[in-house]
Amino acid sequence: MTNNEEARWTVIVDNKEYIVISDVYNACWPDNRRPQYEALAICEDDECSESGYKPCYRLRWDVLDQYVRFDADELKWSWTEAAVDRDEYEYCNWYEPSSIEGRGWYSDKSGAVI
Repeated sequence: MTNNEEARWTVIVDNKEYIVISDVYNACWPDNRRPQYEALAICEDDECSESGYKPCYRLRWDVLDQYVRFDADELKWSWTEAAVDRDEYEYCNWYEPSSIEGRGWYSDKSGAVI
């Protein structure tokens, strides 16, 4: 999954179509949260601002239960044996993000996110 035009893909949530515009990356697990991946997305139906920017969103995906476990004694997340021989793109259900939040603004002309 890359940020070039040919590789863009969509996620539909609550009848809104999000177009992923960045590479998906492992967001690790800050603050001992569940392991996640994230990427940036836009919605074609969103209106542009006067300066030509569209709202940009951060989509996050939780890693599926079979690939991670929480160690209550050490209070941290770790990978399971099932994750070892898997392609990391099998770690999440990519068409069901766990969260979507506003991230700033995106320019179609420059590809910049501000």
